[in-house]
Amino acid sequence: MRNMVAALFIALFACNGITASAQAQKIDWSDWSRCQNKNNRYGYSAAVPACTRVLGWRRLSNRRRALAYQWRGYAHTQMRRNKVAISDYNSSLKYNPALSETLPLRASAYARMRKFKLAAADYRSALKRNRRSFSAHNGLCYVLTLVNQSSEALEQCNQAVRIRPRSATARYNRGDARFDQKKIKNAFADYAAAKRLAPKDEELYNRVGNAYASLKQYKKAIKEYDKAIALKPSYHHPWRN
Repeated sequence: MRNMVAALFIALFACNGITASAQAQKIDWSDWSRCQNKNNRYGYSAAVPACTRVLGWRRLSNRRRALAYQWRGYAHTQMRRNKVAISDYNSSLKYNPALSETLPLRASAYARMRKFKLAAADYRSALKRNRRSFSAHNGLCYVLTLVNQSSEALEQCNQAVRIRPRSATARYNRGDARFDQKKIKNAFADYAAAKRLAPKDEELYNRVGNAYASLKQYKKAIKEYDKAIALKPSYHHPWRN
């Protein structure tokens, strides 16, 4: 009789343990959506903890784990937490080295930290995998312009514009590369095209302001900076110029 009671107790305990474990591992797929955060629907500050919860799931494939790390890294990048972002991108590449956009995203984080050699290396690695990667061509254009390699930068910019002719960022990045090569008229043609494509892009007006300032046309520069600040008062770059 005692043995039967003991066996029953053990069985009940095991059953409760399995139930508790199942409840602990219950997956909330709304966290997956918040982690992905398409078009910043939920906000980057909400995406980070959602991704952390997703990464806590035990039954998560390497492909999905890599995506969750990538998405959390992107949210960190947008919140200017670049070191943490790079750590997440490294983890993403560990679980899925073939995930196409992780290298350009890590390169962008390196560029924000002014680690331009590392950024350029990542962009080049991305292009070896996919010669038509817009983000890699456009990012490499931007980085090479910053390190005064405007000739190669312009080649990368042209590729980016060919792939996405209606991208404002590709246009004003090419404008900067052309400006560095003293192709002033062509540079401002690109800036004008970018304004038509994205009239509310504060970064664009800051770039144009920098171009006018370099030409010592300070009134025009201030006008462009004022437009950038009006579009986004918290935007810090024009205040530094």
